[in-house]
Amino acid sequence: MTNTTILAINVCLYAFAFAYFFVKYGWKNLSTVLLGIYLFSAVFSFVYYINPLFYLVYTSSGNIKLEGVLYLFSVNFLLCTALRNFRLPTDGFILTGYPRKLIDIIQYFLFFVFLISILTSFSSMTEIATSDNLSDLHNITSDSGSLGSKAFLINFLLRIFGGCDIVMLLIAVVNLLLFKDRRKINYLSIVVYLLNTTKIMLLYVSRGIMLADGLKIFVLFLVLGVMIPKTLKKKLYPILTVFAVLGVSFFLTISHSRFKEGNASVYNDLAFVRYAGEAQLNFIGIMYGNTTGDAMGYRMLPLYRRALGLHYAGENKNVNNSVTADYMDQFNPKGPNYVFYQLVGSHYIEWGSTLTFLFALIINLKTNSHFKRVLRTKKLSFMSILFGCFLFSYIAYGIFYALYGNESGNFLFLYMVVFSFLFARMGKEYWIDNAEYIPESKSD
Repeated sequence: MTNTTILAINVCLYAFAFAYFFVKYGWKNLSTVLLGIYLFSAVFSFVYYINPLFYLVYTSSGNIKLEGVLYLFSVNFLLCTALRNFRLPTDGFILTGYPRKLIDIIQYFLFFVFLISILTSFSSMTEIATSDNLSDLHNITSDSGSLGSKAFLINFLLRIFGGCDIVMLLIAVVNLLLFKDRRKINYLSIVVYLLNTTKIMLLYVSRGIMLADGLKIFVLFLVLGVMIPKTLKKKLYPILTVFAVLGVSFFLTISHSRFKEGNASVYNDLAFVRYAGEAQLNFIGIMYGNTTGDAMGYRMLPLYRRALGLHYAGENKNVNNSVTADYMDQFNPKGPNYVFYQLVGSHYIEWGSTLTFLFALIINLKTNSHFKRVLRTKKLSFMSILFGCFLFSYIAYGIFYALYGNESGNFLFLYMVVFSFLFARMGKEYWIDNAEYIPESKSD
């Protein structure tokens, strides 16, 4: 069987899965959307493979394995279908676990942390935005990190709370849409979230951050956007269109700056094809079946390994990121470990094939069971909304690699566990009347 035939089978698997969910659940269902995103990736993997660009890029090589295709599809299918029951219950529901005073404190704290980080990085943001050589700046950030604030306290707070921007955004959206709370802090929190996203995109000269933060907004719009009055939606669409145009312009500007000489000029024209398609090819052709051991969270769980006195990614601050890549190369000697292998690949090299599959299976069963109970009892907690939105963005961005594999991401996961118990004990229950917004929808 030829490589092209195997990749065509790969496309068909995702196409059949997407078509089934589209017919059964509709296009607004989160699992349908996720399967559509992975179908998109599979199609571009095929297009990328038959394009001459594939042979110019060393990261996509090796033999395309049918077994690798089946394994990757199985795990991706389990992850994508984990959220098929995540939505707001119809005819009203009870919002539980929402201690408003404590959440107000959290919102104000995060608002000022991110606002101050933006203000202290403003000069660097301006310098980068007006630079005519983003390629060199990107290489600097790849080696040594952000070009932003040098203030110790700000960097310390961002290391601990930097992954909590989605929390600040969700609090503001829940207050505005579910509680009809029109306080200025809610509008300002959304503005600061957008400015913080812009700040990070500029300081890291990164297109990926733009996509990751865009997915967080997208899932909130899918889940809670049904509560937006139709008149307001009409006003929002032009604003969202403007941000989309600016995002595409940013992507193309960085691509053009980084790839503008020699063979690299070909990348500039086809950069989107490569980035959308290479991760599946890299996993199937390079990583699957070729690892020599498990890294056991070296790159994914640096906070916890550091606490246990183990080696972790980023422990040596005096050298660049090639140290991490060199360490990881011993587990995947067939190809470089600083390129995309999808979400599954990020877990595969850390935990192996069996644990990665079991992780996806447990996530699928537990998440679906939880949200089916929510729909049946009409009781939805704030932390459940946060977890569902977090999981969607984590899986959706997984067409490239796993998000939150740093200390701030590890802290966010820790906060989610702690506050799930804390909010359940302290939070009150509120009746949310959404009957006029949400029609009956399909469910299991």
